[in-house]
Amino acid sequence: MKKILLTGASGFIGKNFIKYSPLEYEIYAIYNQNLDFPNFVKNRKNVKAYKVDLTDENSIKNTNLVTINFDVCLFLSANGDPAYSVQYPIDDLNKNTIAVLKSIEHFKIDDFIYFSSGAVYDHLSNEVNPKSVISPILPYSISKYSSERYLEFSIMQKRIKNAFSVRFFGAYGEYEADRKIYNRLVKNFGIERKNSFDIRGDGENYISAMYVKDAVDAIIKTIEYLEDKKEKFIIADLYSNEKLKISELVYSVASFFKIEPKINFFGSVPEYIEFYSNDDFYKKELNFEPKTKLKDGILGFYENIKKGCL
Repeated sequence: MKKILLTGASGFIGKNFIKYSPLEYEIYAIYNQNLDFPNFVKNRKNVKAYKVDLTDENSIKNTNLVTINFDVCLFLSANGDPAYSVQYPIDDLNKNTIAVLKSIEHFKIDDFIYFSSGAVYDHLSNEVNPKSVISPILPYSISKYSSERYLEFSIMQKRIKNAFSVRFFGAYGEYEADRKIYNRLVKNFGIERKNSFDIRGDGENYISAMYVKDAVDAIIKTIEYLEDKKEKFIIADLYSNEKLKISELVYSVASFFKIEPKINFFGSVPEYIEFYSNDDFYKKELNFEPKTKLKDGILGFYENIKKGCL
């Protein structure tokens, strides 16, 4: 069985990875604050839960995980809120970068898959890809980009064999945080049948999120891709082909529930996305493209909420 160290296991992507990944994976799932997480995995025989604070060396050292040789580390642990990083940049750096360094230092890992973010393209516009020259300013973007650089350094120092940085443009679906826009849209238009919806900013910024089951499929393909690689550092963008502006997304989701929306614009957003990716690495090298159309994903998400799956 392939031994996988999964950090951020109690989060949105982490739970879905556990739900959809092959039973042949032996998953060592790290969580920290979500104390209900052990109940989530109690019936999954291939998953073991460990409460660890990855920013605390003693917390890491006091677990037997440091004695295990892992085939893969899927690093999902992070501050996932760009707005939080503006107010608390030091904590953001600890969660998004220092935690990566401490994990590399203390765990025995061959292949390291790091979930970075499309936010590293901060302040760019139009088409972007990993060859784009970037100089992010948002603290969240800086910490994500810093971790990418440290991964390449770690390969050079032979602390890990391979690293794959996934510049992720987001996902939606089961276990998504309540504050996220897709969750809010489905509950607003589908469950509560309201026509009024609040958007921070002017609604002209882009979003390219995919259905979360497609994101898990991409992760599995990434794990398989790295199996026969040696001392490689790869960066690739992972995004939906259905590129929309936020206001377009609102109108689209409302139409799925036959609602005529009234959008209320207010304030501004710290992460104003004026770019979209044209990177084809996942399509060419991993034969992966998201399969789920927006309408199918949204309606599937809606059905799961109705059934009380969240």
